[in-house]
Amino acid sequence: MAENSNTTNSNNTKENKNNSNTSITINTDNTTTAINANTNPNANANSKDSANNGNTDIYYSSSSKRVIIGGIPGVGKTSVISSAVKSIRKKGQNARVVVFGTEMFEEAKRTAGVKNRDELRKLAVKDQRRLQDMTARRIAEMQDSIVIVDTHIFVRTGEGYYYPGLPLHLLEIIKPSSFVMIVANASEIVNRRKKDTSRLRDDISTEQVQYEIDTSKLMVATCSILTGAPFIIVANNDNKMDEAVSGVAKVLLSALA
Repeated sequence: MAENSNTTNSNNTKENKNNSNTSITINTDNTTTAINANTNPNANANSKDSANNGNTDIYYSSSSKRVIIGGIPGVGKTSVISSAVKSIRKKGQNARVVVFGTEMFEEAKRTAGVKNRDELRKLAVKDQRRLQDMTARRIAEMQDSIVIVDTHIFVRTGEGYYYPGLPLHLLEIIKPSSFVMIVANASEIVNRRKKDTSRLRDDISTEQVQYEIDTSKLMVATCSILTGAPFIIVANNDNKMDEAVSGVAKVLLSALA
């Protein structure tokens, strides 16, 4: 974690948080940007932890690495992840991909009567949090050597809030090893959203998309500071997807090393 402190969870159990010296560089353009941090050596230690409500024990594997890959809608995140996994499979490695939104959606269909993902993102904040917590617990207990969490950095709710996709309580449950943020030029994202007829997208300007990109950068940097896990920003601009795939594949292979 980013500072030395003793915190008390709802079970009144004290946890010592390691200090991380973190250096951040965030560019105003969409070039690849890295953050270096001294990660918490205990982040993936084989251990038992309690969920936020203190009623559920979570068992962590000593060898499992959880890489969170995020980006705003339209950056091509899921396509890049799929191609990157295929790339590392050719080198004899494998990874499990979990789409956080899909896991939440399945739970929302069962418990909240949600019919599509656009309804999901417009749920009240309290419902978003409940669904996030349940999904995070399932991810934390996955025993694969590497688990890729495909997620959005934030969700814009029907109440007008920008709700973080990775609030602190989720980070404490998942214990990520590293973060990857996929970005693209704002104008390209707008065009991609317009062409995507499979989703009910809100009309949004290039300036608004750029604001979302900038906000995402700040959020992922904050996640890195809070956890001590490093992050990298990878650009997936038009006609340069191979470069983005290569960048993500390198991160995954590094996690497996």
